[in-house]
Amino acid sequence: MVADIPGTTGVSFGQELVVYERPEPRSGIHRMVFVLFQQLGRGAVFAPDMRQNFSCRSLARQYHLSIVAATYFNCQMEGGWGGRRFRPESSQGE
Repeated sequence: MVADIPGTTGVSFGQELVVYERPEPRSGIHRMVFVLFQQLGRGAVFAPDMRQNFSCRSLARQYHLSIVAATYFNCQMEGGWGGRRFRPESSQGE
């Protein structure tokens, strides 16, 4: 989690509050979401107490943040274990 990013610069000018950890799902397919919030002023957002069960909604409500942009990606354990199984479509007429 990075805060205090000036609007005219890049993320490297912000203050890192929580270190990024790459996703490592143990089973199934997981959706990872990146949300860009606009904060009211510098030094107005602090690191959450825990990562577990983190809620973007609660953070936004607590610090009066507004959503500017969001994106997501799906990931699963390397090798594809534990996710949904899709059967290849059979060709008709064969």
